[in-house]
Formats: sequence, C-alpha cells, structure tokens
Amino acid sequence: MIIPPQNAFFYKGRWNPRTNELVLDTAIRMRSDHPWPEDNIPETVAFEAGATIEREIRVQLTPIEVNQRQMIMHAPYLTFKDVVTTTGTCWVPDMQLVVVDYTVWQEIIKTHPFAAANYHRDEPEYEKLCILFDPSVGNLEGK
Repeated sequence: MIIPPQNAFFYKGRWNPRTNELVLDTAIRMRSDHPWPEDNIPETVAFEAGATIEREIRVQLTPIEVNQRQMIMHAPYLTFKDVVTTTGTCWVPDMQLVVVDYTVWQEIIKTHPFAAANYHRDEPEYEKLCILFDPSVGNLEGK
C-alpha cells in the first residue's frame, strides 16, 4: 500500500498540530467548567479557541473556521475509534500505539479509507478527542 504521511490527511493551510491542540484544550477546559450534552459544542468554544490561537501563535481564525475544524476533527475521531475497536487490533495506551497486522490494516482501509491517515502514526490527540466527543469514554487508560 502506498500511503502518504498523516499530515497530508489532517493539516492544510493554517491548520497544524498546534492549532488542533489549542482547539481541543480550549474545548475540554470549557466543557469541564460548563458541561454540555453529547457532541453539541457551544458556539462560545469557537470564539474562545480562536482567541487563544490568535494570542498564542498569532494565527487568525474566524469562529466559523474553528467550528468547521471541530466538525472535521469528529470524522478522524470516529474513524480511529473504529480502528482501535476492530477485531485484530490492540490499543496500547501507555505507548499511544495501535498494534495491527498488515492484513488487518488492508481490510480496515478498504472499509474506512480515511483510516489510512493512521497507518504511519496513530491519532495524536485521540484521548482528547474522546473527552470532547464522547465524555463517557474519558481517559482510555485500562480500556
């Protein structure tokens, strides 16, 4: 299989690992202060995350762009969740690593083409995405 590096799937334009991290950290902090139901992220999160990104790394993003990014982050979260729960995979939380046989990867990628983003590297923010999109899962330690 010829699979591009993870950055080719996740980051374009002004979006990079640090901007994603700031969005997630802001949303998680705000959720812990004022919980909201399910994955219905309040608009105030986009305003606060945008302000944080501008203050910390001098990148200007509109609340609409931040909201769109949160929706975009949901797809890789769901895909990676499917990867780690597929029979034949083993999630190693301490190492932030999914152990998968090559033939299982081939089947996963046929079913979920976006899963190829995780072939060379696991989802770097999976635990934070779980906290944001599925707070009942929370921390994956021991799961």
